[in-house]
Amino acid sequence: MRTLASADEVLEKMWQLATFDANEISQYRRGCCRYCWGFGHHYQWRDVIEFEEREAEAKAKKGKEPDDAGGYGYNHNREPNPDCPRCNGDGVGRPHFADTTKLSPIARLAYSGTKLVKGGIEISTISREKCLKRLCGVWGWLNPNWRNGCWIWKSETHRRSRTSGTGS
Repeated sequence: MRTLASADEVLEKMWQLATFDANEISQYRRGCCRYCWGFGHHYQWRDVIEFEEREAEAKAKKGKEPDDAGGYGYNHNREPNPDCPRCNGDGVGRPHFADTTKLSPIARLAYSGTKLVKGGIEISTISREKCLKRLCGVWGWLNPNWRNGCWIWKSETHRRSRTSGTGS
């Protein structure tokens, strides 16, 4: 029978899939809050345009107009300010999803797809646990006689005595 890959190549690929870094596909990142780096720890805007848009919305709704005392230049990727009184230096957590067209070859194999769901985005990948379990099966580590990296050899006499109910 002709195959496209050797058993070793398949096992190597399974090992790579079982141990790939899931952070290549999605991450949970912490960045600064809007108050971390604002002047006097006031709310910081990205730029004048963002501020003016909020100002126009407030005027249209006859609400309280925002102030720009915290200044401009907010970047959510910046590290949290350890002295921030608003977030206590913890910042704000945000999910981050990689551009799937730029994944490494093994991450591309592990990636199964993306769905837009009611609560946001759902990213599917292969099950690393199932890959590991299959590898353990191939290597014989799921055998009941395999314990902590050692084969447990039971004597035939011991086995017969346990099944017949007579002790040895």
